[in-house]
Amino acid sequence: MKVLAISEKELARGFALAGIETWTVSDAKQASEALAKIISGGEYGIVIIDEKLSSGLDKQVTIALSRSNGPMLVSIPAELRWCDTEKLPHDDYVARLIRRAIGYQLNIKL
Repeated sequence: MKVLAISEKELARGFALAGIETWTVSDAKQASEALAKIISGGEYGIVIIDEKLSSGLDKQVTIALSRSNGPMLVSIPAELRWCDTEKLPHDDYVARLIRRAIGYQLNIKL
C-alpha cells in the first residue's frame, strides 16, 4: 500500500524528508483535481492532506471518495500547537478518525 501526501509546498518538504511521496498543490481546487486522479488510479492506499485543503474540497470529489474502496483520506492540521489536555475538545481528531474507520463511536477510558 502506497502513501501519498497532498499539501502546499512548505509542508511537502517535511513529508518528503520522512520518505513520503508528495504532490504539491496551491489550493483546494488543485487538491480536488489531484484526489480525482488518485481515486480513479487506485495506486494509493492512504492519502494525507492538510485539513485547510480538505475543508475546501469539491463536493463531487468527496462523494466519489466516500463511495470508493480507497484510498483512506487522513486530514491533518498543518499548524500544530501545544495545549493543555484539559482544553482538548471532547470529540478530538483521533476519535473522529476511529469513528470514520469503524463506523461507530468508541469511548476509551484510561
